[in-house]
Amino acid sequence: MAAGTAQETQNFVTLKGSVELIVDFFNYSLNSILYQRGVFPEESFIPTQHYGLTMYMSKMPEIKKYTDEILPHLKKWLTEGKIKKLVLALCDVNSKEPLECWEFRILAEETPTGEIKQQGTKPLKDIQQEIRNVLRQITACVTFLPLLDCVSTIAETPTLQQSKWIGRWLGTCAGMCFGAVVIGGLTRLTESGLSMVEWSAFGERPPLSQEDWEREFEKYKQFPEYKQLKKGINLEEFKFIWHMEYGHRMWGRLIGAMFVIPAAIFWKKGYFNSALKKRVLIYGTLIGCQGLLGWYMVKSGLEDRFHGEADVPRVSQYRLASHLGSAFVLYSLFLWTSLHHLIPAKAMEVSKAAIKFKRLVHFSKGIVFLTAISGAFVAGLDAGLVYNSYPLMAGRLLPEDWLALSPAIRNFTENPSTVQFDHRTLGHFTVLLLSTVWLLSRRIVLPTRARYAANALAAMAWMQASLGIATLLFYVPTPLASSHQAGSLVLLSTALWLSHELKNMKYIPK
Repeated sequence: MAAGTAQETQNFVTLKGSVELIVDFFNYSLNSILYQRGVFPEESFIPTQHYGLTMYMSKMPEIKKYTDEILPHLKKWLTEGKIKKLVLALCDVNSKEPLECWEFRILAEETPTGEIKQQGTKPLKDIQQEIRNVLRQITACVTFLPLLDCVSTIAETPTLQQSKWIGRWLGTCAGMCFGAVVIGGLTRLTESGLSMVEWSAFGERPPLSQEDWEREFEKYKQFPEYKQLKKGINLEEFKFIWHMEYGHRMWGRLIGAMFVIPAAIFWKKGYFNSALKKRVLIYGTLIGCQGLLGWYMVKSGLEDRFHGEADVPRVSQYRLASHLGSAFVLYSLFLWTSLHHLIPAKAMEVSKAAIKFKRLVHFSKGIVFLTAISGAFVAGLDAGLVYNSYPLMAGRLLPEDWLALSPAIRNFTENPSTVQFDHRTLGHFTVLLLSTVWLLSRRIVLPTRARYAANALAAMAWMQASLGIATLLFYVPTPLASSHQAGSLVLLSTALWLSHELKNMKYIPK
């Protein structure tokens, strides 16, 4: 059933009850072992209800066929009293040597006449308790077992080496997405984003001669940013902002190449199972959409709609937030899948308190993301320049003009004062929430890596808050502002890491 390095281990589980219950218990145990030992990908298991309990059972036709074949034989042997123990062996597919053996000791109940009971009359509560005991025995064994270096011969599961290559590839893509966010932030901070007034999916190249540069410069002069903000800049200054925007666009195309070329190779070599193939197609689609969304954002700053005295040619804050948000989503997907392949989370049985902690961590991820998106609105409206004091805003908790626009809902996305206040408030809440996560992590039994992640998350939360305050007080200098934007992605990465380490925690009621 499995291929890998021969390293035999023996584990014991007791099955007790009537014939019917023992057969059911063995079926649940088999699925639990395959799930917890990672023989098959976790997405090939679904939660199902049996005896009023939720258990993870394989949805793969091959596994169902296997159990449908052996369970009737098991029932017959138990009825005839021919079996006292079962052994489930996970073997190397090449050498046939056992990697791991699970011994099931059978304690079949008998009738007063000495016959094996076919069906029991136990209350449901007792059956549930016995199922929990069986699953607890398995979990206790799994906790101290090394990871299997294996590949299923039934499912399309990557080998450990293939999985590591997939993880490194997606980790590289995540790193390049991180770089794109940083470069994009610098492009915005240097006011370079509107310097390229045309877009082509594959035909963009830098001007090669003086005449080409002058022609490109003349195109730029026809648009609002030059007419209202940068009238009088020379060709050398234009070259700088043009190269900033060009570098950002080319980096995006490089991400596309870094994704597509290895994906095609791995797909052809059969490294992807069916679930991963779907993800790869989704990720590729998102990369393409991200490029289109970037141009859609830039177009909003090139439109002839800036006619008021206070109007400043800039991209729409809504489109900027969408572009940044989609970059964060793509980065998160790459990072999450990479972690799954490089450092798989261990399965473990935990208390109710740990499950509540896990839910709080999931909630914290959403708050970190929301705070980052609110920062995009701050950037899009230059709201970091309206109240450069802390903790008060011009001596007030609430800015005086926080509801200056009508209807009132517009203030939360279009009023710079309100947008800055929102970002401050979300920042305070994020620091408080992540500090609470850290405090709770000290009181709960967690995997070692999860504890490291919780420590890093709290430290990064305070560092990010400090960067934000410094950026505000020093009137948004480019180095601090860029570091603050990058810090938001580091903070989200740490939250994702912690969430990943907790994802296989299961609660089995006592």
